[in-house]
Amino acid sequence: MLRSILKFKILIFLSLSSCSTLKTALMNSPTVQELEKYLDVQGKIDESKKYQNSDISAVINGEEVLLEDPLRDSVVLITIVKDQKTSVCTGALINKKTVLTAAHCVHGSSSKNLKAILLDRSVEKKESKDIDKVYVHPDYDGTTQSFSDLAILTLKEPLKRERLYLSLVKDISAVTSDEVILAGYGVTDESLRDSMTLRKVKKSFKHEIYIREKLIGVGQKAQSGGFCRGDSGAPIIVKSNNVSKVIGINSFTVELEEGKECHSASVAVSIPQNIKWIHQKTNSNL
Repeated sequence: MLRSILKFKILIFLSLSSCSTLKTALMNSPTVQELEKYLDVQGKIDESKKYQNSDISAVINGEEVLLEDPLRDSVVLITIVKDQKTSVCTGALINKKTVLTAAHCVHGSSSKNLKAILLDRSVEKKESKDIDKVYVHPDYDGTTQSFSDLAILTLKEPLKRERLYLSLVKDISAVTSDEVILAGYGVTDESLRDSMTLRKVKKSFKHEIYIREKLIGVGQKAQSGGFCRGDSGAPIIVKSNNVSKVIGINSFTVELEEGKECHSASVAVSIPQNIKWIHQKTNSNL
């Protein structure tokens, strides 16, 4: 089992780095030698170096999202209470009652133990919303090997105030700008726990994103930063004809250098590859 996991991990990054979907290969992409650092000397996965927990949520080298920023309307904090402990994830609000997040954040949790915390663009306040239903992708099996770490949450009550919701990318060819935004709540360094603040960071679609079928890789070795431990369910946002749209939902980060899990790479689930399931569960054509 461990050997199969090892093979899987290497294949993820080899397949991403050899992808021809994107015009340019990822700048500063992880090498095979760096991937070997992710494994222990016996060829087993060092599970402490794969971060898919939701204890903290983060964007590294990001800037705080200001009051008037539309991201305050659409990027939400999700709290999960389990065994008397509270953990957090990030989610993307795609209409007045629907949030996209990572399946591992909510898998096995009752809706009564989940809440969505929404910000406001008009005033400095937060609004807590109860969750009605949780839909976990049917192909999600509790591991990243399913490539389907995706879930839909529906709010108990639709939002009354109109917001700038995030649309969804249906086809990669629809991306019209090089600018990519990663947005989430959290820490600013591997050694800190200063979470609960919404931050964003800009990336290059041509040079720091690579796509392979159901997976989206984000290069985080450059100074532009990226996702960190537990920044699960956070959206990867691109522009399509000047409209902000979600192209991926963050799943996990990988530590390729000791103590640098937030400055190596992260892997997200592709929205275009799951668009039919999302439409089916939301009864819409978002």
